[in-house]
Amino acid sequence: MKNQNKIKKILADSRAASDELNRVLSLGVVKITTELDHDVIPWNPDISRVFDYWQKAGIIKHRTIEKVESKIRAALKVYPVDEITEAIDNYKKVLDSNEHFFNYRWGLGDFLVRGLEKFHTENDPFSNYSAFPGKNKIQTNTTTESDSSASPEFKEKWANWKKSTPDERKILEMEWRKKLERDVESN
Repeated sequence: MKNQNKIKKILADSRAASDELNRVLSLGVVKITTELDHDVIPWNPDISRVFDYWQKAGIIKHRTIEKVESKIRAALKVYPVDEITEAIDNYKKVLDSNEHFFNYRWGLGDFLVRGLEKFHTENDPFSNYSAFPGKNKIQTNTTTESDSSASPEFKEKWANWKKSTPDERKILEMEWRKKLERDVESN
């Protein structure tokens, strides 16, 4: 009989604790205070939105949000969610594009610290990381890298741009600039 009463009391206490936990969580609290930890950090749903957006972009997948939460929180103090997600999109487009030379893949934390500013739309990441500097600035009827006037060697080197060494990239850039200059002069 005593054991049954103890079990009933434990179950009642457990239910009460569970109800209290659910009530606290419904208030938007991410961390529960303990005797040693007196800081309660309110949960910001934008943190999850940024993390989920990054995960869907598929650049580098993270298992949990804990390691990047503080960096997301810091970025949200400076930028709204839509600007952060737009920078993530810009970063993904540059990484996936053959027309841009940037190919280093950061995790979300490093991106927010090192790349958010660089890939913010205001900072024109598509021109800044263009493999063909000046291509977007000269608005004439110039030929493109896929034009028949481009040498097969040039096309092949361009196709492997992201795998090229820095010296090969300099050569490709010089070839592209010469081609642009010839095309501009001929027009």
